[in-house]
Amino acid sequence: MGFLRKNITDITIFILLQYIFIAAILMYLYSGGSILQPYNKQYVLNLNFLNDLGRTYYFDGQKNLFWIYYSFSLFLIGIGIILFFYLISHLLRHKQVRLVILFFGIISGMSYMVLAFVPIDINFEQNIMASKIGVYSYLLANLFFNFFLNKGKYRFLYYLTLVFNLILICLIFYQAFLLKYHDPVFALKFKVVIQKLVAFFRLATASLILYYIKRKRLYY
Repeated sequence: MGFLRKNITDITIFILLQYIFIAAILMYLYSGGSILQPYNKQYVLNLNFLNDLGRTYYFDGQKNLFWIYYSFSLFLIGIGIILFFYLISHLLRHKQVRLVILFFGIISGMSYMVLAFVPIDINFEQNIMASKIGVYSYLLANLFFNFFLNKGKYRFLYYLTLVFNLILICLIFYQAFLLKYHDPVFALKFKVVIQKLVAFFRLATASLILYYIKRKRLYY
């Protein structure tokens, strides 16, 4: 227990970053095509969603032998997100605000755990719903953290979180209200690329925040 408490920040960073590493490997091993090119034998960055890595069966009907690794990585991400918000909430004074942040953080984390058990080709609706809840809950927790964070004391963390929140809000707004006016193929490719950028940028930003907190010993 003492080891876990002493190294919880490093463990959380590892849990967050392992997803990027696992996803990169599975992209290389992927041979199941995409919705537009079902018989393509490669993972195409602007045609394949991250969810495709977790399909139990590829678009061409072949069994995906590696889907379990993606699901396990997603399950770990759920744990990592909960730990992340638990750790950063210690920078805030108000207990009620910390509880709100942890509440949304737990919802976000549990959503990704749900994703691990409902591959998109098994239950499309639940997969998409869990994904949206995970993103929106993460954003809400981040917004509360950003709003109540002491700007003068934690300037770097404040602006880093602010930039992330603004980018994510703009992308969500564009995708929800403006993307429908574009060509369907362009809209698909936009969603595919943005999904990866948001996912990887979010994990990298969270890891950077935790590394900065540990390096500066802000809550020790």
